[in-house]
Amino acid sequence: MNGLQLCSLGTASLTVWNIAKSDSLHVLQPSTIKLPAPGGTFSESQAPSSQNVSNIMAKLHQSTRARLTPSAICWTATSKLYVGCAEGFLLLVDPESHSVSVLSNPTSAESIPELRRNSFQRLTPNNNGLIAVGKESVVHLQIKGSQINIAQTWKLERPVTTVMYSPDYKTLLFSSNTGQIYVLNPAQSDRIVKIFDVLSGNFVTATLLHNDKNICVSLKESGELQLWSSDGICISSLSLQVEVTCLACCPVAHYAAVGTTTGKVLFIDLNQEQRPRMVHEVLLYHSAVDHLVFDHDGHYLFTGGSDSHIYVLEARPSKMFSVIGYTVLSGCILSLSAQCNRDMNEVKVLALCAGEEDRKKDSSLLTLLSLPTQNLGGPDSIDRHGCLSSHVLKVFTFTVPRPLTSCVLGLSEIFAYCHRSKTLQRFVLPEDKGDLSDQQGVELKPVQEVRGHPLGPASLALSPHRLWLASVGRDGLLRIRQTASMERYIELQCHSCRLGGVRNVSFSTDGCTLLTVGLKDGSLVCTNIRVKGGDVSKMNEATQYSKSTAYFLKNIFDTENPILINFPVWGQVSPVGTETPEVSGGPSVNVTERDRDDNNLLRAPPSQPTWLESRREGLLKEDQEKYSEMKKNLMETIKELRDSIQEMIRDSENQPEHFNLDVEEERRLEAMVEQEVTRVRTEIEWDIVEKCYLRDVLKRECWDTMKVISRTIKAFHSDLEVLNYPLKEQTAKELEDLCRVQNMRKLEKAACSLGNLKKDLSAQEEEEEKKVQDAETATVTGSISAQLGYSNPYVYDQFSLKTIEQRINQIVLLQDVIYRVKTAFNADFEALHKQKMKELKRVRDRNKHIREIMLQLDMHEELWEPSLTNSEWPERLLAVEVSEIRAERYLTAEQKEEEERRKLEEERRLAAQADDSRERALDDMMDGVLEVKKEDILKMEIPLPEFVLTKPDIQWSEEEKKVFKEYEKKARELSEEKEKYKKLLEIEIKKLHQSTKEATERFDENLAKLLEKKVNCTVAIYQEELKITYLVESVLREEEMRSQEQELKLQLEKMLAYKDETGERLKKLEDEVELLQETYDNVVLEDKVSQLIKY
Repeated sequence: MNGLQLCSLGTASLTVWNIAKSDSLHVLQPSTIKLPAPGGTFSESQAPSSQNVSNIMAKLHQSTRARLTPSAICWTATSKLYVGCAEGFLLLVDPESHSVSVLSNPTSAESIPELRRNSFQRLTPNNNGLIAVGKESVVHLQIKGSQINIAQTWKLERPVTTVMYSPDYKTLLFSSNTGQIYVLNPAQSDRIVKIFDVLSGNFVTATLLHNDKNICVSLKESGELQLWSSDGICISSLSLQVEVTCLACCPVAHYAAVGTTTGKVLFIDLNQEQRPRMVHEVLLYHSAVDHLVFDHDGHYLFTGGSDSHIYVLEARPSKMFSVIGYTVLSGCILSLSAQCNRDMNEVKVLALCAGEEDRKKDSSLLTLLSLPTQNLGGPDSIDRHGCLSSHVLKVFTFTVPRPLTSCVLGLSEIFAYCHRSKTLQRFVLPEDKGDLSDQQGVELKPVQEVRGHPLGPASLALSPHRLWLASVGRDGLLRIRQTASMERYIELQCHSCRLGGVRNVSFSTDGCTLLTVGLKDGSLVCTNIRVKGGDVSKMNEATQYSKSTAYFLKNIFDTENPILINFPVWGQVSPVGTETPEVSGGPSVNVTERDRDDNNLLRAPPSQPTWLESRREGLLKEDQEKYSEMKKNLMETIKELRDSIQEMIRDSENQPEHFNLDVEEERRLEAMVEQEVTRVRTEIEWDIVEKCYLRDVLKRECWDTMKVISRTIKAFHSDLEVLNYPLKEQTAKELEDLCRVQNMRKLEKAACSLGNLKKDLSAQEEEEEKKVQDAETATVTGSISAQLGYSNPYVYDQFSLKTIEQRINQIVLLQDVIYRVKTAFNADFEALHKQKMKELKRVRDRNKHIREIMLQLDMHEELWEPSLTNSEWPERLLAVEVSEIRAERYLTAEQKEEEERRKLEEERRLAAQADDSRERALDDMMDGVLEVKKEDILKMEIPLPEFVLTKPDIQWSEEEKKVFKEYEKKARELSEEKEKYKKLLEIEIKKLHQSTKEATERFDENLAKLLEKKVNCTVAIYQEELKITYLVESVLREEEMRSQEQELKLQLEKMLAYKDETGERLKKLEDEVELLQETYDNVVLEDKVSQLIKY
């Protein structure tokens, strides 16, 4: 290995990165290597052709989808790659040449049987071959060329994820994603030894067995079932080798029910704590089993899934865990809990169902199911399909004001958690009056509501004696409350909120121990409840309830548990697991693959039917057997009727006239058909008229009004293309405005030249002034179009635009400049377009000549013959070719007669041409050739003398030998002439090819120059458009300022008028004040005088 290559896996390819380094700089250069198809061959790749793009994409998609999927790689000592595929193929890849060779093909008859069953999970090189790790075994392969031999095979206890060699290549190291590490030293032992087990991975759920030992049963995400002692020691484990979802322990026997993502329920016998074993399984769903619940007395096991089905199973081993029946709820099941009422001899199940309007995480719909504890498995309890009947199963539906995320069922109450309001709620169930119609859709209102967890959603658990309620959430807190008073609670931080908090919680049988499972911290916490002070009575009640329950179930347990112990092991136990001394390793049971056919390795295994599907298939077979005789008679009757009808049809066809018994019905149907035909014809005609009108409008607006149509020119040997400027004809108003502005500018220039004329200016000064003006013209005008030679002589310079009228005139002149630039470029474009048409015609003529020469030389070669695309020939889009019409052409009677007449005339012409007696006589007289053309030399052959074919050479006479020598000389001369002529023709072909290449390359050079001119013209156009934008903006701004000035003047006039009016009013008021003041003074004086007189 060179150490300068990296390899990464894709879905159907490998990417090899070559590392190039220079000093401290490293560059990675990728190259992709596609893997072959499952048949061991590459998908054929064809050269690009004129086939449909959709067909090409469809073939490409099929080719991509059909390739092998790499799953493991390793480098060889020669820098090649061994590639193991998920389909069981073993490949050898050369990164340098990108070649792929198939070393092992499981679909071939010559493949090794052990490799057919092996899927390559990991690969590592060996001094003497290759180590390949599969799902169940490790194989040592010896590879010599393309031959593979199996040197040795070792069985695996469980699937491993990593394999590597020690530096001395003597010891193999394996590790699994469940925390086990194994070693193998083939030189010392043939056993794979486990040296380390850390029991890694996150827990899915855990619960306590119903015994006095408080043994904990847990499930991990990897499918590992483990038993733990009360002091935290792992007693044993069982690898189920399948993803698990839920767990429940039976109260009447020592076993656990496990739900899987494949829809199965597994029954694990836990009587031998050191050796748990799977004794039964049943497939109920095609999706995951989300919920498993036993009632407290162990009558039934209830299951729930995402398909809204709840199955009821016998919980007792004596009933063989049989499925009693099922019921369908109105939505996905989010939560499931059960309670057993011994006094009423019934079991109640509460389900939280998510309706279509609810989200997937919460719901407002509660469904309560009620089942009897006895006589549930009778024939009247279920229908033929296994659905529980209504007289056995009572269903009550309730709604709540706010959506809930979880709930648990008490005897007559419901405890629930609402994540939206973050509250714990308690609901009281209404009394069962026996009338189902009165308790459908009843709205329950919470009788008590307390604050919940800060971080949700939360999960709830009710103690067996129904006095304590435990809740856990994503905050990692465990809170325990009394159901009688939910306000008070005790709290314990069991898990970290940063790792997702708590997944779920469960109580022990006595209610004094709780188990909490972390979401992502991989921990399992066991909590004991100790009550001090006045609440000791609650603890006594829990203990008393546990003892009474154990006493009540003791007889059932003593009966059922021995039956469970005698159950055989379901499936086969791995031999490695039985010999491993460590108790934590345990056996493994593969519940995902059974009875696999070696010959169908690449074929998808048939879907195993669920219990419900099997029951329906059985009913279908039963009905087929029951009604087989009736079906047979019906089929015979139908066959007789068919034969009779066929015979009647044949007789009717032989009759001269057909008779219809129901004439009125026939007329009615004919009228209906005619009416429908008329309606459809009218709709089609109107649709055609509408489309024709739309076509005419679009053509008139976007095609007919265009003076220059949008067109492109593409290069012959590159992707270069040039687009012309589409132009409309200038309107009469535009031409009128342009003429007016130009006349105005002529007058302005004439007046300016007369005003600036200086009589005493010398000729030298005039010449210098003219040079200065010419030098400043480009700067003053500020336009590139003037440099290109397309400017209008009447354009203002940039310092002369003072009035609005001048700016508007400048806009008109600049628009004329843009039109001139586009018109001039379009003229050059049209000339080059005509040149390309001529070049295409020359190429076709040369190719025609080349084909004639190739026909003489008997050569077959594909010639390059370019053509115009739709963008280069847009007129072709408006014409419909006959080849584009897929439907059969409809011809009227007159058109059909005309077509027949044309065919007859063509046949007569061809017959007359073939019966030309004069031409045939001339051919017969001249033997078909008037002179030997040079191109006919290749067809000439000198016939052998007759005696060569009739006599052996030893019997030839002298004359015949001379004739034969003359024949050989002529044949040799003719062969030399042929060779010379062939060389001349080949040289002619090369000259024609070279001529075509040179002509097209010259055209591409002209096109590049035209593109450069297009860039300059576009820059000039953009510059003129920018100046127009600035002028328009300045005109608008000045108009706005003028409007504002007029408005301010009007406001000023109004204010002055108002000021004058206010001044007049003020003067009048001042006069009135003076009069009033004089009156007041007079009154005061008179008052004073009257007082003096009085005194």
